[in-house]
Amino acid sequence: MEHGRGRPKRNARHEAERWADEVFHKKNIAYLDERLHPDLVNHTAPPGMPAGRDSCKAFQTYLADSYPDCKVTINDVITEGDDKVVTHWTLRGTHEGHVFGVEPTGRRVEFSGVSISHLDSDGRVREMWAYVDAMAVTNQLGLSAGEPVVPPKGDIDKLLANR
Repeated sequence: MEHGRGRPKRNARHEAERWADEVFHKKNIAYLDERLHPDLVNHTAPPGMPAGRDSCKAFQTYLADSYPDCKVTINDVITEGDDKVVTHWTLRGTHEGHVFGVEPTGRRVEFSGVSISHLDSDGRVREMWAYVDAMAVTNQLGLSAGEPVVPPKGDIDKLLANR
């Protein structure tokens, strides 16, 4: 079926569920090469992290490694036209890796977030915004409310060096 400017209509829910499966469940970070535009702009990249595709891949790896048994559930997907997608998701997993400057706690965590994607004509993410319930992460990791929940500079440097 054709949609919009002569492009086939995408199944946004299927694509969001595939992202969760490939990246978080199968740890297939290379999948992001086909889903992220080479000139991606991540408007909500963690402080100190570049806003491009490589840093987005590095951060996805960081989360997947920090919660190696994580399961990501896609709760809702809302589209506008054929180039904007809003995804409400929930991540559940055990904090087994160094994350946000916090040593592994072994605690089970559950937090939700919303990702907004602007797609190019090939369906790749050209721009993205992601918002996470940082208070839930802070509370479940046993941090005080004033402590940051972003990767420390040393972690960022290691992430980017490995990609």
